[in-house]
Amino acid sequence: MAKKKTTWILIADGAHARVYANDGAALGLYPVPGLEFTNELPSRVHGMVSDREGRTSNPSGGGHHGLEPRTDPRRHMEDEFLRDVAAALDKAAQEKHFDNLILVAAPKALGTLRVKLAPQTTALVGKELDKDLIHLSEQELEQHLTNAGVLR
Repeated sequence: MAKKKTTWILIADGAHARVYANDGAALGLYPVPGLEFTNELPSRVHGMVSDREGRTSNPSGGGHHGLEPRTDPRRHMEDEFLRDVAAALDKAAQEKHFDNLILVAAPKALGTLRVKLAPQTTALVGKELDKDLIHLSEQELEQHLTNAGVLR
């Protein structure tokens, strides 16, 4: 008897991520225990930067100008969050918990995940969908993924 193929579906944005599993056609989705992530992002970036931006002077006598921070603190927090999500997926891939991976994420998060996943995990990615579906219920999510041809 052939081993059943398990597909994991990651649903993510920059602040939330959940992993669901599917064991075959018409078997539906179920959450993978322990693989729900939340990143408590502050609603405002202002309080995240402790000092005022640096200043520089124009050598040609144009006065002083404020410098923009090199990285957006909120974006940095999102990147770190997605790095942790990717690390959890990499560990599960190494332990052979799934055979196929589907990534469903907001466009920026999807791009970040592509870079953060290890090559052996990336090799298991069968499909990608650049949509923010994190706030859908399990039933709505399953319906949406079926209609989009991601699930069969």
